Amino acid sequence: KDLEDYMRSEYVKYKKITDPYILNGTNYFVCKNVNMQLRTTLACQANCKFCIEKTSKRTCACNTEAYLKALRESLTILQTAGIFPTVTITGGEPLLFKERFMGILEILKEKAVKKFNLNTNGFLLDDTVLNKIAECKMPHLNISRHHYNDLVNKQILELTDTPYDIQHIKSIIGGVY
Repeated sequence: KDLEDYMRSEYVKYKKITDPYILNGTNYFVCKNVNMQLRTTLACQANCKFCIEKTSKRTCACNTEAYLKALRESLTILQTAGIFPTVTITGGEPLLFKERFMGILEILKEKAVKKFNLNTNGFLLDDTVLNKIAECKMPHLNISRHHYNDLVNKQILELTDTPYDIQHIKSIIGGVY
């Protein structure tokens, strides 16, 4: 009896946070706040000792054209059903595949996705990427920092590239930090 009561109460809670939708002809209950994770790659140019991706093959198996086609189709299916997800662009390091990243931004703009963000270590941010981010009015740019000191941060990531300059980023995309 206790298990039945528990299951019933969990079902009631679930029904409160979901809405019924028909996706490709099948009935589903979907959480009202849908989050779509766009994992662009497992690869990363950094070599952080604590990274959970170290156990992966750190490759990019899918070609960009197929990836972007699947993204466009997925967003079309969701939006047709009235589902407008929050999108997180992540990796590995999503800016390793610049063409793919730029294509994602184009599709998000085309599909009028309003809530989206990028998780990056920031070392591959350049003016082309920053201008595209500004054009698309990306609400959140999340730059992974592991130390307040740039030199120490580069050592932790085991990168020697010159990191982004926060004032330069702010001058292009605006915002606060």
